[in-house]
Amino acid sequence: MEKLWSDLNFQERFIDQWESSYSRMLQLRGHDQVEIATSSRRLYSAAAAHIILYRNTQWNEYNNLESSISSLRDISILIPESQIADSSTCLVRGSLAFTILQYSTYNRIFSQPRVDTNLLPCSLNFERLDWRLLCILYFTISEYPRLLWIWPHSLDSLRPAYRGENLSETFSKALEVLVRPESTEIPNRDLLLIKMVHWAHEMISTDNKQKAFTLELGFSLLKGCERILQSPRLPEAERQVIRTTRLSVSDIWQQECAVAARGQIWRSLPDVLEQYIAEVGTIHRAETGHHECVDILRVFGPSARQLLSYHGFDWGGSAQIRRFALIKAFNKFVQEVDQTSRQIQNNARRARYPDQRWCHWEEERVSIRATYSLPPDPPESDWRWVARTLGVFDEYFGPEE
Repeated sequence: MEKLWSDLNFQERFIDQWESSYSRMLQLRGHDQVEIATSSRRLYSAAAAHIILYRNTQWNEYNNLESSISSLRDISILIPESQIADSSTCLVRGSLAFTILQYSTYNRIFSQPRVDTNLLPCSLNFERLDWRLLCILYFTISEYPRLLWIWPHSLDSLRPAYRGENLSETFSKALEVLVRPESTEIPNRDLLLIKMVHWAHEMISTDNKQKAFTLELGFSLLKGCERILQSPRLPEAERQVIRTTRLSVSDIWQQECAVAARGQIWRSLPDVLEQYIAEVGTIHRAETGHHECVDILRVFGPSARQLLSYHGFDWGGSAQIRRFALIKAFNKFVQEVDQTSRQIQNNARRARYPDQRWCHWEEERVSIRATYSLPPDPPESDWRWVARTLGVFDEYFGPEE
């Protein structure tokens, strides 16, 4: 691309073809001349967006393209909703990116109804999973409040979204925007919220995962869903989808651990669960999120125990110390959940029968700490020797007698 665009003859030819494509196609004989002309200009516009966002350059290198972008004032660049399902993901992504680039020019060229009726509905009608397309859709949603104003956008934030480089971050930002009470100007926001939850679930749960999927991405998408789980805007059905997604992430993590144990377990496996546990501990702090914390312990507890059951020689050198850190973080989370559970018990009031008579105190809950804490390594375990070697024996096993 760099070599091609550095050719000035190519630049001039491309811009000439782009600017004149609509009028030239109208001269062709046959049916649907307007549709053919519109499709031609849409293709050139998507290609222009790809050129701008593929190369690591700023606006000042595209003065010749910027005037062409600003001059296209019609609504034909975006693909009609009826054609979305049959269109290439690259073309859909390019047309959306080009529309955002039009907002990046210094001239306000669109009215709000255009955005409402054309831009966001594209995301509702596209069913195929493509992480780069999803990323530009999430970016559009997350930046929607700013799109409604004059906005000379920086390519530094649009470019990684177009390339699909920051999917989890953009996903989380879009979710947070959709659940804000003040985001009423976003059309179909409840439907978009539901759609995004299902997208994340499908991307994580499908057996035919894309090359871009990683365990870290799965945990990041799950953390984004955890942040909105208690939002009153989220229907109960979608809460269940998120809880099912937890199970999928736990299964994937456990499978990765089993595969790694055939060679050597690397440090990212305990790290990714430790980071997740630390974050959800800050998300579900209130008593209203207590049942979610218990569910997280129920889902990830068995997987964590399975990982800890592997011998010391199954772990890489740098991963061994992270195993002890995971135990500490997990049991700290268990302790916090247990304290919340006991607080709920202490605050419980007497239950009433329908006849309004006080009847009984709420039954004592099962101890969270006893049920979910990760057990210490037994005396005969080789992990005690590893702990001595690493100098952390006293921290995890107590002073030796």
